[in-house]
Amino acid sequence: MSYPPVLQHAFRICFLLAAIWAAAAVPLWLLAYTGIIELAGPYGAINWHAHELVFGYAALVVCGFLFTAIPNWTGRLPVSGWPLASLVLIWLAGRVAMMQAVHLGPMLAAAIDVAFLAAVLAVAGREIVAGKNWRNLRVLVLVGWLLLGNVAFHAAAIGGHAIDLSVRGSIGALIALITLVGGRLTPSFTRNWLVKQSATQLPAPFGTLDAVAIGSGVAALLSWVIMPDGAPTAALAALAAILLAWRLARWRGWATFAEPLLVILHIGYAFVPLGFALLAVNALRPDLIPNNAVVHAWTAGAIGTMTLAVMTRATLGHTGQALTATPATVAIYVAIVLAAALRILAAFTVEWHLALVDAAGAAWTRRRFSSSSAATGRYCAVHAGRKSADVQSGSSAIASSNGGLATTTRRRPQATMPRSSQALSVRLTVCSVVPDISARSCRDSGKTISMPRTVRRPACCARRRMVCAMRRSTFSVESSRSRTWMSR
Repeated sequence: MSYPPVLQHAFRICFLLAAIWAAAAVPLWLLAYTGIIELAGPYGAINWHAHELVFGYAALVVCGFLFTAIPNWTGRLPVSGWPLASLVLIWLAGRVAMMQAVHLGPMLAAAIDVAFLAAVLAVAGREIVAGKNWRNLRVLVLVGWLLLGNVAFHAAAIGGHAIDLSVRGSIGALIALITLVGGRLTPSFTRNWLVKQSATQLPAPFGTLDAVAIGSGVAALLSWVIMPDGAPTAALAALAAILLAWRLARWRGWATFAEPLLVILHIGYAFVPLGFALLAVNALRPDLIPNNAVVHAWTAGAIGTMTLAVMTRATLGHTGQALTATPATVAIYVAIVLAAALRILAAFTVEWHLALVDAAGAAWTRRRFSSSSAATGRYCAVHAGRKSADVQSGSSAIASSNGGLATTTRRRPQATMPRSSQALSVRLTVCSVVPDISARSCRDSGKTISMPRTVRRPACCARRRMVCAMRRSTFSVESSRSRTWMSR
């Protein structure tokens, strides 16, 4: 069955709707914050604002990233068509439920809203387990952490309790995810670009320092969630800030200023240690560093910037576009960094607070997500078939590093690929794959070639061959040997 291009890959529909929602949610909150409109009924404007940007916008970006990356991790067909549309419809129902909670009732609104992350966790878990990709189950732990935060949010709101614990827990889950996944994407893409520039000094490979930095960051986040004030949290946050800043410096971000697509990844990751540094002071002296500054360094700064960086790069890479930032994209990057800086500064002043919040909201909405919505929509509509052309010509490449969490599609001339890898890549593309048929060989005219365990045997009958042909434009399987060569 043929699906519309927007439902062929998760990044198309998820990133598009996430961009549109982020562009709408902030102005709605600003109108409610100034008392112009009534919003979210029993939740209140501020709580609704926190919920919708964490569990509405960020959760959908995580969904788009996961279901775009999982096929590369497992070798399985991507979640597309009606299963993907069902996930999106559940997400849309959650947004309506949160705005109409006064009519639906908080219990029903909570059930509808929580269903999205529960469905994402279930489907992603099924795909990873079916593909026996056990190492990436750790990503689902963070998604489960985010789901528990959403449940805790609704439980606190319904019970009339403060939502601070659930919001801190959810922000902590997203920052931990950025620390883990962003810490693989950023040095991997930087290394690939520097190699193409014939640079002699490259980002340091993953080592003990990285593991300790990640561990210290998670420990500091857990301490902040449970006990936001006090010396233990301050000490752990200071340690995490130092180690994560040191880790970031080892990736040689200053050498990438010629390519904004890479610079924005480094800037986005830099907000993570900045947030820990602010937290270290806030935990002991909240009169010097307000809690709002810590929260928005991580939300508007780290989450907002890193998600935008991933969305723009994935949209370019997976639609066959050149991996370089246009002037319009650079303007979007400048706008989001400006929005984050203004929102952090707003926490330090009372007189200029509302003006800075309005300016930050304008930068966030008018330039960042309105522009990225238009760009994403254009790529989805115009370039739907570009990846198919790249795959059939054997020029699709997947850049993988440190467990395969970093993925991007690049165009390379077929003639430069090693002959053995080229033949296998083209052969696999022509055969495509059919779900639920497992084998380690590809049969065609009585000939057999060896393949990785995750590759599926192509159909031998005419009906299944027709299914393979319809799915060529949505998925291709690369051998581990050709993937290693292409990622150099």
